[in-house]
Order: sequence, then structure tokens, then C-alpha cells
Amino acid sequence: MIYYFIGLFVLVFIICTFFLNKKNNTIKNIESIKYFHLSYSNGYMANSNTTYNINCEDKCVLELKPKYIPDEETISIELSNDEINKLIEIINKYQVIKWDGFNESDKDVLDGDSFSLSIKTKDNISVSASGYMKYPKGYSSFEKEIDELFEKYIPENMKKF
Repeated sequence: MIYYFIGLFVLVFIICTFFLNKKNNTIKNIESIKYFHLSYSNGYMANSNTTYNINCEDKCVLELKPKYIPDEETISIELSNDEINKLIEIINKYQVIKWDGFNESDKDVLDGDSFSLSIKTKDNISVSASGYMKYPKGYSSFEKEIDELFEKYIPENMKKF
């Protein structure tokens, strides 16, 4: 009888440990964001990449490099809490945290499209994903929503295409 209770206790302990250690698939609040990076390239032309870097130390600052613009013309903007909340909503909507470890490429394609994504939070959530002509589920819509969130910061003279 005692072995039955010990076995039951061990089983309950293992199940509880599994659920408590299960990776959280959402980012809860704006205070947790530490770093966000999304860069994607569409083709082979010079400066054909778009880059979003957000660092949240004392305040959240976006460094934005629009497509077809040289790196030297990167724009820096302080983001509002509403914009960071919207970013978190987009990340959670597409379950981007589940993309961690995605690293796929189509080696048969030359001059294709690629992306690189990195997210770090203050509560130790970390996402690293990249692809070349291969993408995680929902990536295209995610990229579009990120573009829409920050496109207002791109001056008209920098909107080439």
C-alpha cells in the first residue's frame, strides 16, 4: 500500500513539473519586452532589406531601416506604450514564440526572400527564427501587420516602391 502512495505521489509530481515548466506561448505586458528584431529581404537589389530593431532599456526605441534605403539613413523613434502593446498583440496573435528554432531554407532558389527574427523578454522568453524561401505558419500576415504598425514613420521621400 505504501508503494502505491509513493508511486502516485511521484506521478503527480512529474505531471505538475511538466505543466509548470511548459514554455509560455504569450508575452504578457509591455514591461517584459527587452528586444525585438525583424529583418527581411525581398530579392537581390542593393538595400532590399527592411529592418526593425526595438530596444527597451529606459524607453523603447525603434530603429527602422526601410527597403531600398541605405543603412546610414536608419530612422530612430521612441515608441509609445500603445505601440508596444500592439506589437505584443501581433506577436501573440501569430503565436510567434512557437517559431523559436525555426531555421529552414530552400537551397534550390537563388536570389530569393529571407527573414530573421529575434525576441527577448525580461522574463527569459527568447525566440530565434530565420528562413530563406521557407516560413513558419502565419509569417506573411505577421510581417504585413508589423509593416502596417510602423509604416507611418517612413517619410514619403523614403517610400521608393
